[in-house]
Amino acid sequence: GGTVNVTNSGFITTSGVDARGIFAQSVGGGGGTAAAGQAAGTDDYQLNLSVGGKGGSGGDGGAVTVVNSVGASITTAADGAHGIEAQSVGGGGGSGGTASSDPAGALAGVLADTIESELKAILAAKLPQYAASEALKLSFPTTEANIAVGGAGGAAGNGEDVTVTNAGSITTLSDAAFGIFAQSVGGGGGNGGGATLSGSNVINVNVGVGGAGGAAGTGNLVTVGNTSLISTQGDSAFGILAQSVGGGGGVGGLAVDSTSLSLTASITVGGSTAANANNNNAQQGATGGADTVQITNSGTIKTAGSEAHAIVGQAIGGGGGVFIVNPEQAGLNGPTNAEIASLENQIVQGLLGLGVDLNAIAAAYAQQLYAANGTLALTIGGSALTSGGGGTVNITHTGTVTTTGDNAFGILAQSIGGGGGFATDGAGPTMPVTVTGGVGGSGAGAGGNVNILLGGGSSISTTGTGAIGIFAQSIGGGGGYSGAMNTSGMSILPPSANPDVNMLAGVVSIAMAPNTQGGALISTTGANAHGIFAQSLSGGGGAIGSTQGIALPPATGPLRGAYGLFGGGGVNIDVTGTISATGAGAAGIFAQSGFQATNGAIIGGGGTINVNFTGTLVGGSGSGAALVLQGGNIYNTVTFGAGSKVSALSGTAIIGTYEGFTITNAGTLSGNVDLTQAGASTFQNVAGAHFNPGPLVGLGTSTTFEDVPYGGSLTNAGTLNPGGRNVELSTMLQGNFTQSTGGVLGIDINAAVNAGQTNDVLNVSGTTTLGGSVQPLVGANLLPLTYTILSSTGAMTGSAQVIQPSALGVISFGLDQQDNTLLLTPTANFTPSNVSLTANEAAMAQSLQQSWNATSTGLSSVFASLANVQTAAGYERALQNLSGDQMQAAAVNQTRGARASLNAALSCPVFSGTGTLLAETDCTWARVIGSRAEQYADRNGSGFTLDALTYRIGTQKEVMTDWFVGATVGYSDTSLTTNNGFGSSDGAGADGALSVKHQVGPWLFSLAGHAGFGSYDNTRNIFLGGNRWIAEGSASVFTAGARARASYELAFANWYLRPYADLDLLYTYMPGYSETQAGPLNLSISSLKEWTLAFSPAVELGARIDLGPDYWLRPYGSVGVTFLSNDSLAFQSRLAGAAPSVPSFTNSVPLPATLLDVTAGLQLVNAKGYEVRAEYKAQTGNDFLAQELSARLSVPF
Repeated sequence: GGTVNVTNSGFITTSGVDARGIFAQSVGGGGGTAAAGQAAGTDDYQLNLSVGGKGGSGGDGGAVTVVNSVGASITTAADGAHGIEAQSVGGGGGSGGTASSDPAGALAGVLADTIESELKAILAAKLPQYAASEALKLSFPTTEANIAVGGAGGAAGNGEDVTVTNAGSITTLSDAAFGIFAQSVGGGGGNGGGATLSGSNVINVNVGVGGAGGAAGTGNLVTVGNTSLISTQGDSAFGILAQSVGGGGGVGGLAVDSTSLSLTASITVGGSTAANANNNNAQQGATGGADTVQITNSGTIKTAGSEAHAIVGQAIGGGGGVFIVNPEQAGLNGPTNAEIASLENQIVQGLLGLGVDLNAIAAAYAQQLYAANGTLALTIGGSALTSGGGGTVNITHTGTVTTTGDNAFGILAQSIGGGGGFATDGAGPTMPVTVTGGVGGSGAGAGGNVNILLGGGSSISTTGTGAIGIFAQSIGGGGGYSGAMNTSGMSILPPSANPDVNMLAGVVSIAMAPNTQGGALISTTGANAHGIFAQSLSGGGGAIGSTQGIALPPATGPLRGAYGLFGGGGVNIDVTGTISATGAGAAGIFAQSGFQATNGAIIGGGGTINVNFTGTLVGGSGSGAALVLQGGNIYNTVTFGAGSKVSALSGTAIIGTYEGFTITNAGTLSGNVDLTQAGASTFQNVAGAHFNPGPLVGLGTSTTFEDVPYGGSLTNAGTLNPGGRNVELSTMLQGNFTQSTGGVLGIDINAAVNAGQTNDVLNVSGTTTLGGSVQPLVGANLLPLTYTILSSTGAMTGSAQVIQPSALGVISFGLDQQDNTLLLTPTANFTPSNVSLTANEAAMAQSLQQSWNATSTGLSSVFASLANVQTAAGYERALQNLSGDQMQAAAVNQTRGARASLNAALSCPVFSGTGTLLAETDCTWARVIGSRAEQYADRNGSGFTLDALTYRIGTQKEVMTDWFVGATVGYSDTSLTTNNGFGSSDGAGADGALSVKHQVGPWLFSLAGHAGFGSYDNTRNIFLGGNRWIAEGSASVFTAGARARASYELAFANWYLRPYADLDLLYTYMPGYSETQAGPLNLSISSLKEWTLAFSPAVELGARIDLGPDYWLRPYGSVGVTFLSNDSLAFQSRLAGAAPSVPSFTNSVPLPATLLDVTAGLQLVNAKGYEVRAEYKAQTGNDFLAQELSARLSVPF
């Protein structure tokens, strides 16, 4: 064949079946493109489709180059209509057309022709009779098809280089329509098109994809590059398919639609032998090697259909390629959808007019389809005497790949020696089909290397069931992937019985592209949708899928044929970034190397498996895991880089079988490590790393030390924490345990009463060598118990230190070794010497000590929180939280308010005549008072701020000469907040006072009595250990009091001086109450009954300023001192969670013992006795300041 060069710079659109946008072909040895054919309305149909040379045909294909330029576009709309198809075929072949048999469709067509060509009257007369006669003809048709893709009987020739570049856009809209299809095939073959067998009740099919009986030839270099957009919509519609096939083969297809009632098919993907016509002895099978397949994607590839893989690269020796089953609706160009709809409507209307019951016909036909069945014998792999080595597959992906269909892989790469490939059933079965046969072959040939490079910032995203991110295989001896069919009857087939044939596999490598920046993303969400699935298999084999994807193989299985030392190639995975496979049964990374059993398990060793991953690796639920490794050899290694996070929804991080593994973790690894079916393995948790094991760390079996059942070992130089933080778990370590000097064994403790397991435990089946430290990780609850944290079946040697949870030493832990058991015991000191506590805090701390000593289970959460407090200030705040510090300040304020009530009953002074002597008079008054009291932090507590607004009225009446009686009532709204921000109290109070006064010249003597009541709603916020409780309570306060006052005025011309003294006796009563809403942290407060004596000497200085004949102004001020018998009110409290034997603790609220009183006011009075007064008062004491501002209006009475 000659050289072919095609460049598209425009816009190409096609609508027919097999109507490629660009089709470039060079064929040596005869062949080309076959037209599509169709047989309609026949009872029996025979199809023989052969793509490839026969009986000695030869010749090489020429080089083919296709370019879709920047700005160009290609769009195809029908089945098999690839955007670009480029072929170089040696030994004859090319592209076979589509053949179909469709008597059901023929009936519709004839009916439509009848309607179009005949008159309405003829329709009424003939249509029912014709329909009945045609229906009888549909009962027994039989279809037979023989399809061969690849040379036969000596066909020879090599494919040449094929290069396809897309810088524009390619869109295909239907099934089996690839974006780019590039082939270089030696030994005959190419694209077999397909046989569309529709409407036939019985179908017998024999299909071969690959050369037969001596077909020979080598596939050459295939290069595909995409820098722009490729989008496909159909089932089995790959984004890119690039093949280099030696020994014949390529792509074959078979379509069966829903009108087929029975199917028997035999399909072989891979080269085969040919029988000698004279003696039926086998002749030499198909032979030929593959060259390199090179795919580069820096653009975007999107597929939407089932089994519509985004990127497929194959380099297959010994024949084979891809077989596509069941892309429905294949056929010839026919009427458009609009035309079909119009004709169907005419038919339906005509039949309805003649009384034909279409529903009954449809129901009868549906019953027939329900009983339909089929059998498919599928073999993926070459047969005996087939030979040829697989070529190298190089795929560089730096762009974006997205698939949304079931079983639609992001990247599928195969290098197979000895024949093979894969099949697809993208459209899904249209009838129940039982698939038998297997994967693997008896051909000879080594698998080549498969290299996949990922760029920083690249992404592969799939969402369908079984939709693997990257699927990579190197297989020696034939095999591949079965596709996603009902494969319950399939298995891995036996290899060649000849131990001398070459069935070695190549190396599968998945790594980051050179000079790349950042990491790659692989994301899958479907069941059995693994992130990476990599196999290097010798002696044939591969992967058997199903409609639910490829399930992870078991750990072991039965022997497959005559096992020889074939030796699998290596698997190297060196990736940075994120691999997330979150579906049921999904592995983040699956790697397999060796010789398979019939069920796919590895039962013979292979090349080294090396996994080096840095980033986030997540496996799925159920049987899924982050990393699954099978086979390899004793040099297998796994390394997780610093900063990595490895886990799985199933709780299993790593599964390994057959050979042992050396695991090095420098990141955070969480979950089970199950190497129980592997050889003796080592796990190194290096400095700075975190290992959070699940219930099992099985490190394989030892064949060297017979006295130790588990020969693996775990060395911890980082942090080992069973179950991870805040999970209490028993971990079984099957192996030996060594903790080095820098290692830390983290032990979670959560000792809630009746909570089950109280702490982490590491159980070691082998020996234990201790070093480093043990770090208690106190969780939500802690009690004074002894905790078993480590046990060892073998000897325990060495020692470890304790990393205390806090340097404060409020709660500290000690280690004790008893035989081969390590114990951890906490002790408490709630009044540590390095913390300075207030009286209230010290009382709370002493109560906690008593509760700890009494094992107060209700306070386990408090003990846990205090164990983790890191600073003295934090510890003090915690004690304030717990004690309700300053929460009873409302009672103190009401006690102070009782003195204000007494004082208000004693004031109706006016100037007598024109002088400055103050005299009592009749009056009625109203007053509004705003006040704020601030208690700053002192030795008792943190202090508070209290705001109040008071409304007060009063009256005074002279009942006898110089004898006066008075009364006042008041109402107050108060709002209190503690200075630490943890508590608040809102309330209201009412009070009343009565007074008696007697004035004797400059002397004034007074007596007064008071009674008051207040109700307060308290809210206490408790913050401990990151948790918050809100305690609520309601307190009632009653006050009573009496006052005696004596004053004497020194009057001068326009000013005066009046000394006076008050003696008060006060009583405060608060019934006990209990908080709610905070469980064990609720406080119960005992009742309070307290007497207080107050003495207040003071002096007032004032003046008279006449503003006219009817008005005068009195400015005044006073200063004094108040002495109180009590400096605080003490409340007895206890936590609800404390043991019954624990006594109450004292919580005091300051009541300053000495106060400086300052008053300043201005009184405006007219001659008729009306008065307006404004006044400011302040009281200040040690860490205390109270201020009030009032306005008063008085009228004569």
